[in-house]
Amino acid sequence: MKSFYSRIPSRQQILPVFAVLIFFGFSWALYRMFWYIPSWLEYLSVWKVLAIAAYVLGFALLESLVMLGFVFCFSLLFPARVFKDNYAALGSSLAALLGIGAVLIQRQINLVYRLELWQVAVYPLAGLIALALFVLLLAWVFKRFPLTLRIVNALAERMTVFAYLYVPLGAMGMFVVISRNLLGQ
Repeated sequence: MKSFYSRIPSRQQILPVFAVLIFFGFSWALYRMFWYIPSWLEYLSVWKVLAIAAYVLGFALLESLVMLGFVFCFSLLFPARVFKDNYAALGSSLAALLGIGAVLIQRQINLVYRLELWQVAVYPLAGLIALALFVLLLAWVFKRFPLTLRIVNALAERMTVFAYLYVPLGAMGMFVVISRNLLGQ
């Protein structure tokens, strides 16, 4: 059990990963929401648009937390010497790759709807294998070229400002969503 706890990263290592996830999740959600706001204002009141915005922000926070859990669980599959030592850099790189991949998939969602059953089973497995190979390659690059490790860590640390901006917005959104559902509006 002690070996398991030694593999868990510290809060200082988790925050940059969460910040990268939040940056991609909230930025894409806000971009899509602002794209639709002019058309929503054609037939919805301002209060209803704000309620939709609360749902978008609450879901973006929830999505970021789920993805953080995925990155955390994914990191436990590797030996401690691979992932734990450079958790912030590897996790942030993995988070950026997942964020970019999610944006690209959403832009081509019609292709996903056309997948056959065997493709729905095989593509996610192939994606997990590709992510594992990506992490191993990055671990080697970070060990071989320490400058890349410092650059990725510096970028991830600078993205923590987004966590301080977007998390309160997401928390307010979740509060609105929960209160609207409890009050039945």
